[in-house]
Amino acid sequence: MNELAVGTRVSHPVYGEGIIARSHLTIYEIFFERGGKSEMSKYNEDLRLKTKSDEH
Repeated sequence: MNELAVGTRVSHPVYGEGIIARSHLTIYEIFFERGGKSEMSKYNEDLRLKTKSDEH
């Protein structure tokens, strides 16, 4: 996955939908609806980019 910008919507199988709040060298700080704030590796394969078509 390419570098994601702050404000990008993502999803995770355990934490649900979230928004990237900060981007560091190797991690994202993400606020999830179900899981609260979490730091995840930028290489985490469970993290998925949300698209407009996911919202329907």
